[in-house]
Order: sequence, then C-alpha cells, then structure tokens
Amino acid sequence: MSAQRRLLAGFNGRYIGVQCGTEWVATEMRRRILHVVEAEPKPGQSEILHMTLDELAASWFEARDSIGRCERGSFEYVVFHARKWMTSAFVTAQPDLTWLHAAAAGKDGCAILLAGPAGSGKSTLLVQLIERGWRLLADDCVALSPERGEVLPLPFSPEVRAAPRAPDEDWLAFLTQPKSLAAIAPDQVSSTSATVAAIIFPEYSDDVVRPLITPLTVVSAAQALAAQVLGGNHGGERIGGVFRLARQIPCYRLSYADSSDAGDEIANAGWRLGLEERIESTRTR
Repeated sequence: MSAQRRLLAGFNGRYIGVQCGTEWVATEMRRRILHVVEAEPKPGQSEILHMTLDELAASWFEARDSIGRCERGSFEYVVFHARKWMTSAFVTAQPDLTWLHAAAAGKDGCAILLAGPAGSGKSTLLVQLIERGWRLLADDCVALSPERGEVLPLPFSPEVRAAPRAPDEDWLAFLTQPKSLAAIAPDQVSSTSATVAAIIFPEYSDDVVRPLITPLTVVSAAQALAAQVLGGNHGGERIGGVFRLARQIPCYRLSYADSSDAGDEIANAGWRLGLEERIESTRTR
C-alpha cells in the first residue's frame, strides 16, 4: 500500500496514525489535518491511536479505530467522527492540560479563545480573525497549560457553516448543514504556544444591530467555562480549575448578527480586552 495513504497526526509528543484506503481519501483527509501532519514519531514515542478510513462503495465510507469504534456514511460524516476520535485521544493522553471546546487565534504571542457550544460561530469567527492577520492556533478543541496560561497549538483546519444557528432554527436541520473547509496557508498557522489574553463566548442574535462585547463576572465566566471543559476533570477539581481561569483571564460575551462585523469588533477591540498590556508583558518576559 502506498506510503502516501498513511498520515500521522502529532500533538505535543503524542501521535495518531491514519491509514487511508485510497489516494483520494488520503488527499481529502490530509486537507483537514494538514497543519498537524508530521513525517514520523520522535524517538521513543508511539501511536496512541490508529485509525483506518476507506471507501466501501460509491460515496459510502467507513472509519474505524484501534479501540473498536466504527462509523459508516458520507465522507463528511465519517471524517467528523474521525476528527472527534483524534481530539478525544489527545485529551485522554494528556490530562495535565485543561481542554476546552473552543477555537483559538494568536497574534504577537497572545491568544484569544472563542468558546461555546456547537452553532455559536466559533470556527467562522476564527476564520474572520485569521483573515485580519491573526494566526490559527486551534479549532474546536483547545489545549491550555494551566500553570503558564498558554494555548498549545493544535491547528486542525476550520470547517465553517454558511451562518450560525438562528434562535428559531431546528437543531437537527442546523447540524446537517454542509460545512466548507477553510483554506489556511502555512504562514497563517502558529507553531508556538501563546499566552491567553481573553476568552470570548460568542452568541448569535439576529436582533443585534452591531456586535456588542460585554465583560462577564468571575462567577458568570466560570459557569460558561465549566460547560465547555473537555476530558475527565470532574467535581471539585473541575470547578476549582475553571474558577482559576475565570479569575486570571478576562472573559467576555459577544452578541453578533454578522460575522464579518464581529471579526472587525474583536480585532479592533484590543485596548478594551487588555491585549496591549498582555502583549507588552509577553514581549518583556
């Protein structure tokens, strides 16, 4: 079997192997994990998960992994699950990190996190920031070093819907909307960790005339963060961790109707989000 059909996704010294059944499957999968693909494991490191992707019949695909999971369906469907398995494996392998359901963009050594449930527009706003000179750090799953308050790069390529979910839109109909893969160039990707300057919780609302960023109290921020924590931290450990984050990092609610306007608002609101002070602090370390 062609070596080009075998992909290796790496993050922080952990690796996941992906064996693809055809060249087409390998090409399409590579596009989605392009910025986490590595040539080979570092000495002494082994794979934490192995996956296979294959086309069983015309437009009918299968994803399997080494712990027995299997999904069949359209290519978009099986790749959705394959990526979830990959991020879940990275989360499980590194419980010392704090994992959030979020996206992250970096600039000048600082990062903004966009946290929230599916449909809030995290990936869309991430792409808007990248188009304004920020760099991709992570999409959908963000790894934080709790001691340093830094985001570790896990740059899966963002996939975006045409629009966030409207308040009255059927949830199932929204989730079945096709997504578009954003083309992110290598020079738009961050390869180094970045200090978290702010966490933003986007909230789509067609009643908003212009984007509105409002600060959250520590309690409100901790409640919002707790809903987005991934992994096995539960009980007092989880609550304590999110309260520490909420106290250390400014958190904001973003209400918006237009993603382009929201991208402008985030990119131009650095002085209000405290980015300048944190950028200067990062430079003088």
